[in-house]
Amino acid sequence: MAILWFGLACAGIGALVGVIANATSLLLLRAFANGLNACRPSRRADVIFLLGFSPALIVVSVVGATALPSIMARAGLMFDHCQFHNWLAHVCLDHVSSLPFWLVALGAVALSGEAARATRGGIAAIRCHHRLVALERLGSHECSEGFDVRRVPGAPRLLLAAGLWRRRIVYSGALADHLGRDELLAALSHEAAHLRRRDALALALLNLGGLLSAALLTRTFRDAYRAAAEEACDAAAAAEHGGETVARALVSASRLQLAFSNGLGFAGHGLSRRVSTLLAMTGRSAPRSRVLPFALALAAVSGVWVTVFGLDIHHAVEALLSFTAIAVSG
Repeated sequence: MAILWFGLACAGIGALVGVIANATSLLLLRAFANGLNACRPSRRADVIFLLGFSPALIVVSVVGATALPSIMARAGLMFDHCQFHNWLAHVCLDHVSSLPFWLVALGAVALSGEAARATRGGIAAIRCHHRLVALERLGSHECSEGFDVRRVPGAPRLLLAAGLWRRRIVYSGALADHLGRDELLAALSHEAAHLRRRDALALALLNLGGLLSAALLTRTFRDAYRAAAEEACDAAAAAEHGGETVARALVSASRLQLAFSNGLGFAGHGLSRRVSTLLAMTGRSAPRSRVLPFALALAAVSGVWVTVFGLDIHHAVEALLSFTAIAVSG
């Protein structure tokens, strides 16, 4: 029971830290929106990823730093320092009775919501994967831009880059029949740019980190990243096939996909802005993405931060809880 109470209290602390961290990221995104829109799409996508993913690492770091001293003391790897600050609230396994009920209740609510969202997202991802694999088995294998390409049967509404590890492009044959050869090659080049950038991995990380924030905030950062990534891949395809060709492919694919309900991939995300940008494009823009190095660097910094300042963070959290209790009671 003590372990459960302690875990829920730590989850409550994570929920409070998450509110502050995510609100700060959202304010920064809004404050620098004009500056970001003026940046190259690939750089804008990197910044949006940093803003969207950092709060999750901050939450994990703070919760880890808060819980670790007590866990290590219980395991005999660290001395119990609670006796040296009796005036502070104690966030530890030996003093769970002193943890406020509202913090434990908040943790229970937060964990329930995160578990429900993770379950729904996992089930949806598994179903989508199985359906896509079944559809691929009915199609034919091709190769383009160094990646596997699958041409599948069905209405002209499917054209996307799929897979986190087994990266490939899937498109419907009916869509290819309605596009000119140059337009199809431009569309495939766009999807290949998504694979080179590993945008699916970036979106998966944003969704995973978004479990620690409100669904609306997760959707905001995900949509902003997707819009920037689409423009970056448009630029990559335009560098090979010309902006006008890519713009024609976008309009043609969008028209076909809308005729058969919502399409998947390529067209549909900020279409008017993307077409205008492509028609005005004069230079080349490489689709370089630094998302994976940034994610690894952020994780490393978080680990070092917890290792060096873990005890200070632990005491800071206890002090804030003490001041909160005094303010409420007073």
